Amino acid sequence: MADELHLIGPNEAGRGAQKFQFTFDGRQWVETDFRMRVGHDSAGMPVVQKIAGAGREASRRLQQEVAIGRTLLRRIGKSEYPMCLSRLIGYNPGITDTSGTQAPYAVFTYQQGTLADLSGELPLRPELFGQVADGLIVALCYLQAAQIVHRHIRMETVRWDGEHLQLADFGHAVPEWEQRPGAFGAEPWDSPEQRSGAGTADCRDDVYAAALILARLATGQEFASDVEARQAIGRLDMTQLALLGRACAELRRDRPTAHELRRIRRLPDPLNPVLRGHRGRESEARARFAELRRRQEKARQSRAAAAARARARARPPGPGPAPGGAFSAPGGTGPAPGGAFSAPGGTGPASDGPRTTGRDRYRPSPLSQTGHSQDGIQKPSRAMVVGSAMAVLTLTVLLLVLRGVL
Repeated sequence: MADELHLIGPNEAGRGAQKFQFTFDGRQWVETDFRMRVGHDSAGMPVVQKIAGAGREASRRLQQEVAIGRTLLRRIGKSEYPMCLSRLIGYNPGITDTSGTQAPYAVFTYQQGTLADLSGELPLRPELFGQVADGLIVALCYLQAAQIVHRHIRMETVRWDGEHLQLADFGHAVPEWEQRPGAFGAEPWDSPEQRSGAGTADCRDDVYAAALILARLATGQEFASDVEARQAIGRLDMTQLALLGRACAELRRDRPTAHELRRIRRLPDPLNPVLRGHRGRESEARARFAELRRRQEKARQSRAAAAARARARARPPGPGPAPGGAFSAPGGTGPAPGGAFSAPGGTGPASDGPRTTGRDRYRPSPLSQTGHSQDGIQKPSRAMVVGSAMAVLTLTVLLLVLRGVL
């Protein structure tokens, strides 16, 4: 019996939820944070319904997977969307009605089986290894063109039905070049940059993870560290070493891109010209943006330096040291350290005197307010000048009076 689900299309949020018919065959299981139901749509295409469990982390991961699914469809296009990537069919953010709260869920295309099912066949024979490697490289080429970093490539997240490969579970994926996407992953399966959270997200982090998965399939070994994985890869035959040797390099700049791996395997370019042009235009736009930011920062530093020079020119000069150096108080043995006055009878600066701050440096000193200059010479104040004039006038009047009497 068909089930009717109300889903919002990947890029049709404005239209609201639409009715979709699915037939679920009863197979379901519980994964971390999700309950999974498998079935097919009205056209017979296999699908999986992912229902978020309780807790914020489950809802956050589902929202992230839906956002990445919408981005992939918008950048690749529905008609060009490959089978090697799981595709978002629709999502429901969850509703609250009289019957309670319905958990959010989403429906994706599905492929049965994973690479983990091949554990009993390791190491893989060369023909099967080449088939898996080619499918994984093509999937990475699409992610590189769409500028999406998966960040969780594992034996369990790479689906394999015996003939076709599909990369699924984008709950940890982020856009390429995202600043500080956060530390995530485990040694040795994820790149050192991704595990430490340093720098931006980069598609070469997925190349590193894919190389470790392929090395696991080629050697049949479980790796405990980065060094052990690189040593195992170094013992592979020349064909596999040429493919994986640089892909697991310690530094990101030394790793090849997915398209470089494709050329090593001599695979045709799976991308259409529109998608290739999109990545080229995006890279060019980001380069221009980085150049504009560089110029903006240079102009900001130039303005800050000019403002500092202007403030320095406008600042009044502070009182300089007296000619011949700083004075020492009577009984002292020399100038105080730093040119300060020393206390009477001491050899160092006075400890109980007032300390001069930058603000007090330009205030008139108490000596200048009492009619004394800073070099100790008394200066006539206005009161002294007026008093002297009055005294002269009084004496003049007295002399005139005496002269008249006499």
